[in-house]
Amino acid sequence: MRLAGIGIPTGKVGNAGWRMAVDPLTATTGSDMTVQDIDTFVAAWERWHDEHDDTLGDPHGFLAITHLHYLSGEPTRLADAPGAWSTASTV
Repeated sequence: MRLAGIGIPTGKVGNAGWRMAVDPLTATTGSDMTVQDIDTFVAAWERWHDEHDDTLGDPHGFLAITHLHYLSGEPTRLADAPGAWSTASTV
């Protein structure tokens, strides 16, 4: 979808969520924007922001990370993670 008059393409990009960027070939100055263009942009941005927050707050999203453990070749048990975890040198 392209927001009319302001050159802002929007669209779903894989698992990355929504992307909004200015298209330099079609971008216009702020003086060319109408109130409806601004309202459309604001609504699209708010929709993107809400979806981005939902993605980050997902149970397996970025904000779910509580610990960072560096694994070695020695199997190690971690709190709240079932089993023993290790790395394998199969490179």
